[in-house]
Amino acid sequence: MFNFDILGISRLAVERLQWHRLCSFTEKSQRYQKLEGDYVVPGEFDDEAKALFVKNADAQNAAYHEQYPKLFEFVKGKYPEKAETKAGKRDLLTSVKEDARYLVGLATHAQMGFTSNARNMEYIIRCLRAEPLADGSYSITGTKI
Repeated sequence: MFNFDILGISRLAVERLQWHRLCSFTEKSQRYQKLEGDYVVPGEFDDEAKALFVKNADAQNAAYHEQYPKLFEFVKGKYPEKAETKAGKRDLLTSVKEDARYLVGLATHAQMGFTSNARNMEYIIRCLRAEPLADGSYSITGTKI
């Protein structure tokens, strides 16, 4: 058995690894990401594409920080009784962070624990070596994007 703590990979790469269902995963929730430049810039991009990508990723992070408080106020208004207690407010904050994260792209940094046996590890390595993208980007169905 192999156990890995994988840091700084994209959410898309996490989805690719989790596609291998015979392994075990523990993923750090996106709720705990700071979203301040926490994204993977694809190595395949030339300088012009990298600049455009960074501009867009920064805009997504800014939109998250702008919309998060507004979303919290909306949810707080919808469930005022929950906002009155410390535990209820924490639940609302958690819910809002979970929803607001969909404003950012799949390049956002992720962290996960990953456990695999040797046979599955060999298969995963072979699959990832054949990937056209550096971070192993695939859709959930396994169809190349």
